[in-house]
Amino acid sequence: MTNFPPRFSSRYLFATGIVGLLLVTTPANYSGGIEAILLLIYSSIVTPIFEELIFRGYVWNQLSVIF
Repeated sequence: MTNFPPRFSSRYLFATGIVGLLLVTTPANYSGGIEAILLLIYSSIVTPIFEELIFRGYVWNQLSVIF
């Protein structure tokens, strides 16, 4: 059993669009404005990528040499 209805009604699609819009624009309500949105993007996308690159590139190679 899924959480989605078998057919999406126009009310369901409208509510989903409003919730999505609110989630996207919420950081803009803070004093930072566009900087808050960029910080959110940076912290959720860029940081994990660099963390994986550093861990897999440097730390993993050093651990493989030690062990």
